[in-house]
Amino acid sequence: MPTWIVYLQALATPAIALLAAAVAWGQWRTSRQKFVQDLFDRRFAVWDDVRKAQSELAQTGSIADPRMMWGASARARFLFGADLRDRLEEYVGLLWRVHEEGKADKGR
Repeated sequence: MPTWIVYLQALATPAIALLAAAVAWGQWRTSRQKFVQDLFDRRFAVWDDVRKAQSELAQTGSIADPRMMWGASARARFLFGADLRDRLEEYVGLLWRVHEEGKADKGR
């Protein structure tokens, strides 16, 4: 067998291993990007629900569906760190108090 064929056979295995490693790295990177995008979408949905509740409260003086606001607060527990989660819960509590005061004022 010629020498160049022996060298080619010896280099084929590491070349295939490098190719497989490059494909695996590309798949990991794509998976990581999808994870980051999904996390952003979930966090944005929480922010959007709270923003809608705040906007509705500012326009009408009450919140038609408070479950949306409380659901966003509950989902935040799994999506944000403790500092942001605590601030969001504080803000949702403030919105709820304003909502309740608005209902009480309408009853007078």
